[in-house]
Amino acid sequence: MVTATLSGIPVATKRAAAANAKAAGSDLPTLVRGFVSQLAREPEAAQEYRRPNAVTLKAIRDAEQGIGLTRFTSIEELRKAVGWD
Repeated sequence: MVTATLSGIPVATKRAAAANAKAAGSDLPTLVRGFVSQLAREPEAAQEYRRPNAVTLKAIRDAEQGIGLTRFTSIEELRKAVGWD
């Protein structure tokens, strides 16, 4: 049997996750096991966590439409604008 701990996750995050799991009628170890089991069966399950959020999607759409973009005519102009002069 393999056992694991949630190392690398801040204690406050673990506590918040445990509280949310409890509020949903479960516990954190059960949910983690469920996710890991799902990931073992369905590798594409990890893709859910690689999707951009709503803010990022809006920024992408705006950029594609040229909304809020600043254009520069030279690299020197860009460097000056971002303080790299």
